[in-house]
Formats: sequence, C-alpha cells, structure tokens
Amino acid sequence: MAQGKSMNTWKSKAIIALAAVVGFGTALPAAPAVAQGLSQAQINRIKVKFRTAQELFDRRKYTEALARDKEIEQQVGSTQIATAQNLKAKILIEMGRFQEAQRELTALYNNPDFSNEIADEIAVYEPRIQSGLKKETAARAERQRQQAAAAKRREEQAAKRRLLTDTITKSEFNQYLRFVGSKGRSSS
Repeated sequence: MAQGKSMNTWKSKAIIALAAVVGFGTALPAAPAVAQGLSQAQINRIKVKFRTAQELFDRRKYTEALARDKEIEQQVGSTQIATAQNLKAKILIEMGRFQEAQRELTALYNNPDFSNEIADEIAVYEPRIQSGLKKETAARAERQRQQAAAAKRREEQAAKRRLLTDTITKSEFNQYLRFVGSKGRSSS
C-alpha cells in the first residue's frame, strides 16, 4: 500500500513539475532551451508523450512508459527535460535497473531546470536506488563466488579423472610388487 501512495505522490509531483518545465500554455517558459528550435507542434507532441508516459507509469506498464520517454529524448535531441529525466529514473527503478537509474539521476542533477518538486521526488526514490545498487553489488559478488567455486570443483574433478586414468590399478600394483619382490629374492 505504501508503494501505491508513493506512486500517487510521484504522479502529483510529476504533473506539477511538468507544468513548471513544459508548461500548460503554448510555450516552454521554464525550459527555453527546449523551446528553441522546436515548433509548437513538436512541443505539443512532447507534452502528449510525457502525459502518456506518466499514465503508463501509473498503470505499471514500465516498458511502454520507458519507450514513450525515449521518444521524448529523441524529439528534443541533446537537450534534457528535467521532468522526463525524473520520470525515466523512476521507471528504471521500478524495472530494477538501478545502475541506469543512477546514471539518469546524475544527469538530472546537472540539469538547469532541476526544480524543488523534482528534488522532493528524488528524496523519496534515491534511497531505493542506493539500496538496489547495494543489492546488485552483493548479488554480483555472490555470483562471482559461486562461479569461482564451480570452476574449482570442475578443476578438481578433472584432476581426479586424470589421476585415475594415469594411475595403475590395484591389481597392476600388486603384480608390480610381486615382480619387484621376486627380483629381490632371486638375486640373493
């Protein structure tokens, strides 16, 4: 239930942040860099894609939401929209892709359109990124430990097989001892 409340908080704040960055009017007053070089039709398409991505996120359709967010990125080129970056980070967190979420968060911190509303949201989800990164690191270390142990077992088994094929059998050894013993008695 707490996660549902968290998602509703994110939705409300994302709408506020969208209004601040993309604007509900005809221009992008808080993000003039985005508005430069884009037609009004392109700006409106970006607004629709963002709202669609947000709605998909709210419905937990993270793969589709991420696809809409990437469409926004493609439309604006190298310019970053803080609300879209923020949404992308949240999507990546929900998908369990914490390293990518951390990279997006790092880029978001450098965005000049970083708002207080986005800061409030980050305060909620950044600990999840850190926790997820720690879990990923621990899981990776455990996988490496297991792989090393498996490699050691395979090496030991191969060594045993070589030892068994290279050694003589017990009966052959006994024959050898009888032969060596008979040589020693015959020379006396």
